[in-house]
Amino acid sequence: MRAERSRLEREVAGSGHATQESLELLAEIDRRERDLAAREAELNRKQSVAARVQREAGRATMLEEVAARLDEREREIASTEARITQVEEAAESGRLRLDEREKRLAAMEESLRERVRALDERELSIHTRETVFETDLDIRETKLDRRERAADELEQRLEQKERDLETYVGRLQSDLHRATA
Repeated sequence: MRAERSRLEREVAGSGHATQESLELLAEIDRRERDLAAREAELNRKQSVAARVQREAGRATMLEEVAARLDEREREIASTEARITQVEEAAESGRLRLDEREKRLAAMEESLRERVRALDERELSIHTRETVFETDLDIRETKLDRRERAADELEQRLEQKERDLETYVGRLQSDLHRATA
């Protein structure tokens, strides 16, 4: 459009007179340019609105997912609390029965104590092994981190020495070249 307008303006300027038709064409071109600019601005505004809506939709989806996970966790906690209540009630019932039958169940009670002690020892043993394993893992990670840092430092020093050596060799070659020249 601008090329056509420029051409028409040159024709009008070149001929020395403006015809009504040329002026109308220029006015039409101006109007079309304004319309095009307005349409471009509207499209840019709509594109910006669409991008904002899309970001907001992404946030809404994320919030819905978080809410769903929270709901699931609440259901799990409620289920766990119900099981704990059942276990506590069963334990209380068992204690009452044990109190009533204490004399007859003395031998069985000792056996149960032994089993509990064995389980406690096993649990302690497992906990100790787990602690040793975690400690060993931490130590290994620490040693590995230390070795990685040392290797990085060594590599940096080596790179620096290589640069220094290159500089030194360059100077020697330059001095040798000057001495031979």
